Amino acid sequence: MRNSVLLLFISFIIVGCLPREDPTHTSDSSKFGNSMDFHTNGKVDSKGKLSVEKAVSNQAWIDIYTPQSELLRLLNDLKDDIRHPNGVQLSNYRIPESLFKGTGWKRHDYFHSEPFGFYHARSEDYFYSTFTQLSYLDVMAGYNEEIHGFELQMKINHGLVLEYDHSTGQLNVVHHNMGLVFKDLQLVHGKLNGDHVYINEKADGVFSEENTGQKPRALGQYHLFEQTPEHQRLLNNGQVVHTISFDFTGCTMRHKGDWGSLRGKIYGYPNIDTVNWSYKYTAAMY
Repeated sequence: MRNSVLLLFISFIIVGCLPREDPTHTSDSSKFGNSMDFHTNGKVDSKGKLSVEKAVSNQAWIDIYTPQSELLRLLNDLKDDIRHPNGVQLSNYRIPESLFKGTGWKRHDYFHSEPFGFYHARSEDYFYSTFTQLSYLDVMAGYNEEIHGFELQMKINHGLVLEYDHSTGQLNVVHHNMGLVFKDLQLVHGKLNGDHVYINEKADGVFSEENTGQKPRALGQYHLFEQTPEHQRLLNNGQVVHTISFDFTGCTMRHKGDWGSLRGKIYGYPNIDTVNWSYKYTAAMY
């Protein structure tokens, strides 16, 4: 019975819309589909302080806040079959029931303090239970002293399919390491000024699926630019490299430990005012 219900959950396309818990969020659509495109922008100042704009999507979703430490405690407990062979009681955690009850997409960013990250969840009500695919991703966005530059990285840390029993309040694991799928990742950072320019870049990652034919350059290898702003202007008609980007289209993050990153060495480091960064991706049901 459970497997048949799960199959219905994964294949069903919902056309309704739930009230948003975040009154500041706006959406272009009132439908919850099986995938969503997201775009997030941020900035780091000269002291390393991170600021993030609101995530933008093309569909409706619910921003459900839960304390980061409490969510990670729950996810770690759910993965511990020895201590919690029959799941956990949700009321033992400071987590709103709406995260695991009610159909739709749910998401929240944690960028006010390290560790940075966010969760994505896609839930489907089915009679007296709700099935949820949930993934938690770690984000690294900041200056890197080792490379004398900046690095942006996204990594899957948790991925689960869960069943929440409305009557008992019990939360059970249906499948481990089977959260949402993240594809078409794009990473960008820079928007530097003046003689602060990138003199190299390196895109790298570990993916569950990888189409090497679609990537502009091989992963794991440094791409070198001219090593001074003067040489860049001389050889590129006055242009310098103030921004770097990489399109990971064809690479899919699906399992715990999958990650993608973009790093670059900056001429004039560390005397930098700000670095802008952004990422785009599609989150989809497994």
